[in-house]
Amino acid sequence: MAYLERHHGFQVRWTDNLTEHLTVDWTYKTVTVYEHLICLWNHLETDAAIIPKAVLEEAIDTLNLLFPSESRETQDYLQKRGRTFWKLGYCKGRRDLEVGRYFYWGNNVQQLMDIIDEPKTGFQQFKLDKERKNILEFATFWTAAAVAFLTILSFLFGTVATVYTVKQYNVAIATYNLQLAQACATQEIFLPQYCS
Repeated sequence: MAYLERHHGFQVRWTDNLTEHLTVDWTYKTVTVYEHLICLWNHLETDAAIIPKAVLEEAIDTLNLLFPSESRETQDYLQKRGRTFWKLGYCKGRRDLEVGRYFYWGNNVQQLMDIIDEPKTGFQQFKLDKERKNILEFATFWTAAAVAFLTILSFLFGTVATVYTVKQYNVAIATYNLQLAQACATQEIFLPQYCS
C-alpha cells in the first residue's frame, strides 16, 4: 500500500466494515481497507466464529499482502497513520502473491496489481526504478529535459551576444566619428571627401 500511495497517488480509506475491504474508488484514488486485523485473528481463533474461516483467513492474507509486517517502509507508513497492526505479524496467515488463490477478494487484488503495473504518476515517473523497468521513459525524459535546458541556455547566450554586438557596433561608430573629427581638425592631413 505504501508503494501504491507513493508511486500511483492512491490513499487508504480505513473501514470497520469487512464487506468494503479492498474496494477501489477510481474517482478519488482510494483503496478501502479493513483495519481490524486483531479482530479477524480473534474470530479465526474461536470455535464459534460468525464469519466463515475461509473469509477470515483470506482477509488476513490480503492485509499481509498489502502491509508486509517485516517491511520497514510499511511499518513507517502505518505508524504515521496511527495503525500498529503490523506488530501482530502475519497472524498465522501468509503473504501470497498468487492472485488466483484469493476467492473472495481476487478481483480487488487483481485491480491493485493492475494499478501497480501502470506507469507511475507525479515526479516518481521521472525516477529510475530499482528493477530498471522504466529505463526508456527515464532516458527519454531526461534527454529531452537536457536538450530543453541547453536550448534555453543557448537562446539566452545568443540574446546576450546580440545585445553586446549592438553595443560594440555603436561604440565602433562613435570611435569612427571621433577619429574622423580628429583627423579633420588637424591641418596636416586634409581629407576633402570626409571633411567639409
